[in-house]
Amino acid sequence: MPFFLFFLLMLPASCNACVDDSYRSKKALFDTAQLNKSIALFQSETGRTIKTAMELVNEGYLNVIPQDRWGNDYKMNITNNEARFYSTGSDGVAGGSGCAYDFGIASSEMDETNSAQCEPACERLSIISMILFIILSIVFIVISVIKYNKKAREELEG
Repeated sequence: MPFFLFFLLMLPASCNACVDDSYRSKKALFDTAQLNKSIALFQSETGRTIKTAMELVNEGYLNVIPQDRWGNDYKMNITNNEARFYSTGSDGVAGGSGCAYDFGIASSEMDETNSAQCEPACERLSIISMILFIILSIVFIVISVIKYNKKAREELEG
């Protein structure tokens, strides 16, 4: 019985965690696009490639270098005189796929693909949680019926 109640309390939390990752991945895509616009503005106004993310703060293009929606610092990649901000995703480590993908570092098609991969995991978790909920509900009902029948028999005999 206590396990059943614990499961009922945990079901919304597991679903919320899933929704949070889907939201966070989409927000990371939006944030990196906005941060990259500040790089483009810096480069068009100064005529040079940015060397560090702090240049954007020091020159007034950003107030601070923000953190991504998982609490990790946004990183900046500079290759061939092109700079881009990116998020290391849910794991905070370079590389990965799905919610752990490095959002903003590759093409926008790859970003959208990996952002969408966060959602099926959520759907599977919701389906599994619902199946477990149904099974536990049936077990709870069966145990309650058995206890009721036992009590009724004892009253008839006693």
